[in-house]
Amino acid sequence: MKNKRHILRRILSLPVLLSIVLLPLLSALSVRAEGDEDKETVTLIEIRTKEDLADLAIHCHDDAWSYDKEVCLKEDIVLTGSEFSSIPSFNGIFDGGGHTISNYRYTGDGYISGFFLQLGENAVVKNLTLDYTIRTDDDAQCTGGLAGINAGRITNCTVKGYLFGSHETGGIVGINQKKGYISACTNKAQVMGFYYTGGIAGKKYGTLEKWHNRGNINSNDHWVRKDDENTESPFASLTEDTADIISLHSGVDTGGIAGFSEGIIHGCGNASIVGYEHVGYNVGGIVGRQSGIVSGCRNEGEIYGKKDVGGIVGQQEPYIEVDRTKSVRFASESLSDSVDTLIANAEASEEGVSADMRRLKEKSDALKQNVDALSSKEEVEKPEHIEPDETPEPDLKLPDRTEVKDAVGDLDLREDAEEWKKDTESLLKDMSEVSSALSDLGATAADSAETLSEDVQNIQDRVDSVYNLMGDLLNGAEESGVDYFFSDLSEGMLAENTTGRTDDCVNKGAVFGDIDVGGILGAMAVDDENLESNRIVTYGLKAGETYGVINVVTESTNEGRITSRKNNAGGIVGLIEKGIADHCYGYGDITAEEGDYLGGIAGRSQGMISSCYALCTLTGNNDIGGIAGSSVGIRNCVSMPVVINKGGNIGAIAGEIPRDKLTKEDDRRKVRGNRFVSEELYGIDAVSYRDSAEKYTYKELCQDETLPDAFRHLKILFYADGERIHSAEAPYGAKLSEIEYPEAADREGYYVV
Repeated sequence: MKNKRHILRRILSLPVLLSIVLLPLLSALSVRAEGDEDKETVTLIEIRTKEDLADLAIHCHDDAWSYDKEVCLKEDIVLTGSEFSSIPSFNGIFDGGGHTISNYRYTGDGYISGFFLQLGENAVVKNLTLDYTIRTDDDAQCTGGLAGINAGRITNCTVKGYLFGSHETGGIVGINQKKGYISACTNKAQVMGFYYTGGIAGKKYGTLEKWHNRGNINSNDHWVRKDDENTESPFASLTEDTADIISLHSGVDTGGIAGFSEGIIHGCGNASIVGYEHVGYNVGGIVGRQSGIVSGCRNEGEIYGKKDVGGIVGQQEPYIEVDRTKSVRFASESLSDSVDTLIANAEASEEGVSADMRRLKEKSDALKQNVDALSSKEEVEKPEHIEPDETPEPDLKLPDRTEVKDAVGDLDLREDAEEWKKDTESLLKDMSEVSSALSDLGATAADSAETLSEDVQNIQDRVDSVYNLMGDLLNGAEESGVDYFFSDLSEGMLAENTTGRTDDCVNKGAVFGDIDVGGILGAMAVDDENLESNRIVTYGLKAGETYGVINVVTESTNEGRITSRKNNAGGIVGLIEKGIADHCYGYGDITAEEGDYLGGIAGRSQGMISSCYALCTLTGNNDIGGIAGSSVGIRNCVSMPVVINKGGNIGAIAGEIPRDKLTKEDDRRKVRGNRFVSEELYGIDAVSYRDSAEKYTYKELCQDETLPDAFRHLKILFYADGERIHSAEAPYGAKLSEIEYPEAADREGYYVV
């Protein structure tokens, strides 16, 4: 070892000889720090020419070759022909040194394409600018400008040029895997793709931080397939028999940063156009569809799409977890623990009792194993987060065993309903055997010790609990269908860093869509455009389980204009199926001249809207509200709306809230503490309600020290030909003559208003 270091020092003292010897070896130099005998040797490789780059690519056909290599780009390189295609697999360090590789061209049909095909977990790519033209035609292809698939680290890189792909298409990477980390990079390329298309990543499972998109994403009609020209949603009449219709339509999951994300996107921004008018599902300024975390992001570009279109996120799917308080699996575990306690307390009991206990133990273990097997069947890996606090199991009336079993035959929940029924029947059979064994034990142990008798009673209580839970599941499913299995836990998880969350985001760009259009989120719902990967389908409906749903948007602000052709347009969210919008601020005007359900915060909501503020103008037909067009829950919100409408159900807080189907009484139990200022509107439809939707004067409202500054000092925006050309600020109530107006250029045939 010492001799090797001695030779190395002699070589380093001869720079002329070094350059002569190492040029044929791809400018490679093996180095090891003094005293680091236990560390691996790092081979430095200098890249100066396109021939050096081609030689590197040949070596990288061997996946293990690059693990101990550090590649340094020493010159700008202009590629001129077919001398370089891609670097197949890289696991070392590639330092661009601030240099540019330009004129990279790729046209092929391989499954993975990009400058690097794959970056492994040990790979680091940094300080590189890549100028490319990439076009792939394989419908199943994964395409990234810098890398097709990334599991390593990419930092301080820039790409520009043109990229056209199909599935998983990203300006930087096609797929960013769970261990992949990308930060401080910029996309300036125009990117187009049919499914999962993003300025940075097509699909993202790892972390993206401080990325910026400056390239237009799916912004022209070159990627639009002819069979998507129909402006009516093909999913309106979607059935199980036509679930594969999605394969005929382009533009699913498109975002300025990522097309689809299950990981973390933090501190990212988009300043370019995303989407094409009236085409595309799940389109967002930052991410098209996500069930992870989007935090501290900003959009300033114009966003276009057909359905589920948002300034930050097109569609946010919820996090889904097993609800422990209603889980047969956890109840069966408790039953098994109780049986173990009984056995421990009865080791000295009579032989007859011991035999009955062994039988009970056998049956309870069989129940637990079967429940575990059914509950974990086709389980998908879910991100970690803090479990909600356990609450006592509900005290339900024990249903008759026969009624519970008969109810199974009437269920028709979804495509896998038959399997669900079969699994449930199996659990009921197991429960019947446990109950029989317990009955025999109870008869044998009637005269036994008091402790043993108490243990038997405790097990009886646990058996009844399992029956109660299963009866509740079956009866609830009959009455409410599959929706019964999913409870909204969002409000209780506001302070937790759960997935299914967007927070601290700002949108300033205009958003245009046909249905479910919002300044921050288009929809908070389970995806129905891509049935193969929506959260409920991939999670799986398992016998004996109910689920908690978490879907949150908080501390976010919209200042962009929202334009929807049809229904469900909101300053923050177009549609909330389940979830909560909390401490959000809607300052962008909202228009849906042909549509209903418009709101300063949400167009239509089945969840909760809490502590939100809206200051905007809403233009539409029916069901228009300063906070929500229609909502089951609005709490502690403030609005100052201007409404221009053609129809009915108009309110400064809500256009409507749910009414009882029979009595038509409105349900204001979840509508509390809301205030508004308006000279023309009432709180909910034509009525103001004390404590629910209460009218204030502007002076009274300003006495609230927590009121946002936007309510105290108004901003007036001026537009010409659809573009904002000037802004001015003035106190509320100021005369228009006192406002500074912009100068407008003279145009023949036009005048200024």
